[in-house]
Amino acid sequence: MALPDNPQQQLDWEARQRPRAAVAAAAAGVLIIGGQLFRGAAFRDAPRADVLDAFERLQAPGPVERQPSLQIQVAEFLDDRMMSFLIPSIAEGLGYFCLAYALTFLAAATRARRQQFPKIALYLPAIGGVLMGVVSIVGAIGLV
Repeated sequence: MALPDNPQQQLDWEARQRPRAAVAAAAAGVLIIGGQLFRGAAFRDAPRADVLDAFERLQAPGPVERQPSLQIQVAEFLDDRMMSFLIPSIAEGLGYFCLAYALTFLAAATRARRQQFPKIALYLPAIGGVLMGVVSIVGAIGLV
């Protein structure tokens, strides 16, 4: 990212971008936290397949591979509530995209005021936010 020729150009750019960055930051907070809270509420009664349960099954008579999987109940629960998992995950992913925009704006404003600010730090919020958003959305789709 090239630095502006004079401070007034930077201030003008920031004035144009500031409302978008503020909306993006607010949306990020609502989408990320809201998505996590909604998913947590929807799945608080989900069955759990703990490691200790698996170890207890080793004591049962007969071969372990003939016993039904502990993951069947978890998979059925997820299948019954697929949209309750996908919608919050997509909202959370969109929140991470918004967060990337807001943090990139802040990094650009900081870099313009402080030359010692590492140039790579301009790109890290965008890369990290986009990757987190993609992981949230694609991971949920892959799980379902």
